[in-house]
Amino acid sequence: MHIWTRKKWIIVSGVAVCALILSFAAGFASAYQMGFIYRNTIRAVRWVIPFRPDNDVIWRVQSQLFRQQPLEGDVTFLGDSLIAFGDWRILLPGYSIQKRGIAGETTAGVRERLERGEKILPVVAVMIGVNDPMQGIPLAQTKDNLKAIVHMLRGRRIILLSTLYTGFDYSNAAVTQMNRYEAELCKTGACTFVDLNKAMSIQGRIRPEMAIDGVHLGWRGYYTWAAQMGPVLAQ
Repeated sequence: MHIWTRKKWIIVSGVAVCALILSFAAGFASAYQMGFIYRNTIRAVRWVIPFRPDNDVIWRVQSQLFRQQPLEGDVTFLGDSLIAFGDWRILLPGYSIQKRGIAGETTAGVRERLERGEKILPVVAVMIGVNDPMQGIPLAQTKDNLKAIVHMLRGRRIILLSTLYTGFDYSNAAVTQMNRYEAELCKTGACTFVDLNKAMSIQGRIRPEMAIDGVHLGWRGYYTWAAQMGPVLAQ
């Protein structure tokens, strides 16, 4: 009985020590390391199952709803959750904003929506791309999607907003490349490029005070964004 109790104590103590070590290891793991695991897991999944917006029920419902809604307002804001979560009536009170943002949206999704005939006003501001690296979409495909989006919006005044940096290094390298491409795309005269990162990011990362979780903006982030947009819309 004494021997069994001692063994049991050793086993329990060993498990506790291992759990403590793992907890410390997890605590000290950098965002980059966690991002590396996440990014490559997504890539492996996408290698088997290619990304399709239609696989997401939220995307299907919202994109169909957007096609059915009447075309009203001064400016369409087109993009992902960064568009969707903004209260533009308060942020830009002088304009009637037609909000067309879907949480988790990618350049592939926006391209698909336009191909299906989503209604867009004569003035459109586009913010898209931050989710592409997280969804395992190759940079070359992102660039092709951006070019197609601008082409399909031709005939309108297109304001192409820079893809915002995040708090995670693993996606920011791709964001830098996206922004360079977006700026080059607008040099052709097809769109106006507005670099929000100048006011909202520092050294290739979103300023901590701008974002809640490293991606989604807080009120200060939205307020800063709106302050940059006002003069552009007034032109």
